[in-house]
Amino acid sequence: MSAMTNPGRRIPVARVVISLFCGVLGVLVVSWGLAEWVYRSVTPSHLSELKSFSDARLANDDGSATTFEIAGVRVFVVMSSRSKMQPAPAEPRPDFLPKWFGSVRPIVHDHLLLSGVESGWPMRAVRSRTRLEYTSTPGGPQVLKTHGRWDPPWAPWGTMRLSMEHPGLPWLPIFPGFLVNSVLYAAAAYLLLTLAVQFHRWTLLRRGRCPRCAYDLRHDLAAGCPECGWNRPSSEPERAPKEPGA
Repeated sequence: MSAMTNPGRRIPVARVVISLFCGVLGVLVVSWGLAEWVYRSVTPSHLSELKSFSDARLANDDGSATTFEIAGVRVFVVMSSRSKMQPAPAEPRPDFLPKWFGSVRPIVHDHLLLSGVESGWPMRAVRSRTRLEYTSTPGGPQVLKTHGRWDPPWAPWGTMRLSMEHPGLPWLPIFPGFLVNSVLYAAAAYLLLTLAVQFHRWTLLRRGRCPRCAYDLRHDLAAGCPECGWNRPSSEPERAPKEPGA
């Protein structure tokens, strides 16, 4: 005797794929929203009041480094100048700067303004870095380089000055935070999709229709669906005769 068809045992591949996509998209949206909120809400006068605020002078007094963390966003800022000591001393790097932050010395011009951001919740998941080198001469040449950030064409921070002050939209993954957040958001998306599907099936059952293909069973649910085979002992559905005028 063949087993009764049980659609619940089948793996909903489409639902899993959609949930994973929503999970990754959710990580980016949440991270971008947090970074944007911190940029708009935190002012320089409030930085010293934050418990996570730290600053340090670079070696040989070549500049300063600052970092703070709020609401899942960690920001780094470095201002430095080319060392006048010959030969140049070792890299003046504070302990709180991550390795991915790169060199804190100017390479092309005399001065450097370096900023970076790590964002995400519940774990920091994405990061970006912006590097601006410039000369002491007003209106002199400048070199702006970005890494791991997206600046859409419609972004309001179009000028070079605002590009340095604004974190942009970071997208470079931080592991394992990116994976952990993606799995959590994907699980939430899967749960919501499952609830939506179950509610849709419950609505069809109340209307006397097949919960799988929506065929009108005229409330005879015990007999199963002749169209798709739902709730029938045979896995092969029997095609129902078409109604007159259909």
